Amino acid sequence: MKLIYSTVVALLVISLFTIGCKKDKDDEGSKNYFKVDGTEYELTGGFIENYGFYDNAYNLDLTLIGPGVTIHHNSGEVDSLSGTGQAMYLEIYTSQAGQLDVRDYTFDQSANGTSGTFDTGMIGIGYNFSVGGGTLYIVNGGTATVKAVGSEYEISFNLTASGKNVTGYYKGSLQYYNYGDKKA
Repeated sequence: MKLIYSTVVALLVISLFTIGCKKDKDDEGSKNYFKVDGTEYELTGGFIENYGFYDNAYNLDLTLIGPGVTIHHNSGEVDSLSGTGQAMYLEIYTSQAGQLDVRDYTFDQSANGTSGTFDTGMIGIGYNFSVGGGTLYIVNGGTATVKAVGSEYEISFNLTASGKNVTGYYKGSLQYYNYGDKKA
């Protein structure tokens, strides 16, 4: 009887440990963030701006923002950002007019505007969007992986920005602004 009791207790402890570890891993996968030098920064939303067809592909700019950053609109377009916080921006080239392709995007230093690439990017930390100031890193390498999950995007990235390694994850809906070819 003592052996059965010990076995049941051991199985219960293992089950609780396994469930606890699974929950921690699931929670980590659902956080929206980017990390620079071991410090994690929260992301709370974002948007895509469609600038239309550019030479070889569609130019869709991706901006992800954190708490404290506000998007201002004017006539259905992004007018500006204000507040102080974190944000990241990538100028992405895709084969689809109205959405990001589900694929890996790689940094293109030559800025050819080829589908499956991005050529400009910035990471802002503690950045004051109204008057400037804070830390701003320029993206100069890396990859971003985009998946579609229903009406949401799931984006993971591993970038180099001003000599820093920047990793992160975002899952959620993104506001969409279609400028067509009027701003390209």
